[in-house]
Amino acid sequence: MREERSNEEIGKGTTPHFIVPSLPKMDADRKSAALRFKVDDKWVELSESQIFKHPGGPVINQYAGSDATHIFHAFHAGSTKAYKQLSGIKKSQTLTEIESKELEASIAKRSDEADINIAIFESFVLLAAVVALQYNGWFITSALVLGLAWQQLGWIAHEYCHQQPFANRETNDTIALILANFAQGLSRDWWKDKHNTHHAATNVVDQDGDIEVVPLFSFIPADLKKYKAPIEKFFLKVYRRNALGEQVALLAHWIVISIQLYYLPDNFTRVCYFLISQSLCGLLLGHVVTYSHNSVDKYPANSRILNNFACLQILTTRNMTPSRFIDWFWGGLNYQIEHHLFPTMPRCYLNECSKLVKAFCKENGLEYLVDDYTTGYRYNLAQLEKIAELAEQQALTA
Repeated sequence: MREERSNEEIGKGTTPHFIVPSLPKMDADRKSAALRFKVDDKWVELSESQIFKHPGGPVINQYAGSDATHIFHAFHAGSTKAYKQLSGIKKSQTLTEIESKELEASIAKRSDEADINIAIFESFVLLAAVVALQYNGWFITSALVLGLAWQQLGWIAHEYCHQQPFANRETNDTIALILANFAQGLSRDWWKDKHNTHHAATNVVDQDGDIEVVPLFSFIPADLKKYKAPIEKFFLKVYRRNALGEQVALLAHWIVISIQLYYLPDNFTRVCYFLISQSLCGLLLGHVVTYSHNSVDKYPANSRILNNFACLQILTTRNMTPSRFIDWFWGGLNYQIEHHLFPTMPRCYLNECSKLVKAFCKENGLEYLVDDYTTGYRYNLAQLEKIAELAEQQALTA
């Protein structure tokens, strides 16, 4: 695990900035605080009602007792409502800062509707190809193209869930509902809760669900004591906000899928088509997250790096070497470091942003991880090998 570094902060404001405060000592009352967190050097306390109404879901609880300045600005860039609500519950702040005009000018919140429209058009072209291929009897090819189409729609839904295309959050959320629930058959709000937690506590043990992959795999030594435990039960929360809209969209998705499968010639083809399309989509989406986070450092839940948003994101993320194809195939998430630092930034600006992030890392002595496919996955396999060796040692000493 890398040594935690102390850094000065750079920038502040209502648009995305690097904010890298020096790492403070853990507050003595962190564990006893109900939901108290710090924004712009001022403690904020929320009631249970305010927590429940938080549009971002339970992710807000991850920063109980901590400095949430960086994560607040990163997630609420451009949200007038969020800053208005914050101003009512906190006073002025007195942070020492070093301004970077070039960084601020290049990384300000922007929107590029043309870029997102092209991505949507490409996805519909893929869906049209799915129908044409199935109609002409190319069933396996159709299933493969459908898996690719779902992957691309997933990247687009991801952008809308991060409020990238439009300033109006309701518009983004509505389109995300169509793309996630109807087009792909997954719950938008479930995914947002899970993904926001991943962004807020990247690679933090017992908080980031994306690194909790036991009992199939383990990237964390602490998981070895859990692997014999029974798998937890899954509960579907049907009584929650937006439940009806999500349920209707999910039902519509499976009706369309059922009609599509009905027009295939026999049950064997139906089963093969379903498994191939679903599995390929999962593989194409999942291999990005696996590449970006599983081979890098993990931190305990009480680590002081949680108070340093920029360092946490940079030290727990690996970028994929960019190219025109990779930029498209990965939905811009080959710039995973930049996306984690600025989650509301549209993908078309991530390449430009990466140059500034590299300079920032060099200036502050932070390692900027970027590798090709082979190297990145070799690190993943090496991590699994280390865990396997630890498991073997525990078995021999048991």
